Amino acid sequence: MKTFFALVGAVVVGVLVIGIFVVIGSNNASSNATVTPADPAPSASDEPSIDVSPYRLYADYHRNEVSADSMYKGRTLKLTGAVESINKNAFDEIYVVLADGNEFSGVQAKLQPTEAPKAAQLSRGEEVTLVCKGATMIVGTPMLEDCIFSLAEPPQQVSPTRSSASAEQVAAQQPGAEQPTAQQAAAQQPAPEQTVPAVASTPLPSENQ
Repeated sequence: MKTFFALVGAVVVGVLVIGIFVVIGSNNASSNATVTPADPAPSASDEPSIDVSPYRLYADYHRNEVSADSMYKGRTLKLTGAVESINKNAFDEIYVVLADGNEFSGVQAKLQPTEAPKAAQLSRGEEVTLVCKGATMIVGTPMLEDCIFSLAEPPQQVSPTRSSASAEQVAAQQPGAEQPTAQQAAAQQPAPEQTVPAVASTPLPSENQ
């Protein structure tokens, strides 16, 4: 009987020892494994924007919402339109409604918090350009998210025509050309010719007188 218990105890101890070695080996294998970081997902700013008007967005969603979601949802959109209203929702988020041709609705563009100062300067009827993330349509209204105001393009500089350039500008562009002073210009001009007045001749007296 004692031999049986001794044998069972030896088996239990052996199983425990084997289990300990298995756990240690698995921990070493997991620590030595090289973890390859996943590639970062492309950001929305890297995607080319889709130019679409509020009127076209409204028409596409009301024609076929499923098709419109496949074209616009999750994509970067660039819209230019007239401001219908500037509002805040229940979460104190600012959104702009762009006129879409329907009297009782409009495209709702929710702005990023950084755009609050620009939104405070907007007026109804003002034309703006927004870059947004397409969302979906809720209760017949197309929705946009993460909108920012598009930067204005710098004004183009118009170079003067050749006919409008004066002689002084052309001379100044030539290397080594010097403008004559007023005294030099006066010295180079020819002196005016002097006119000698005619003297009337007096007849001499005759000898017979």
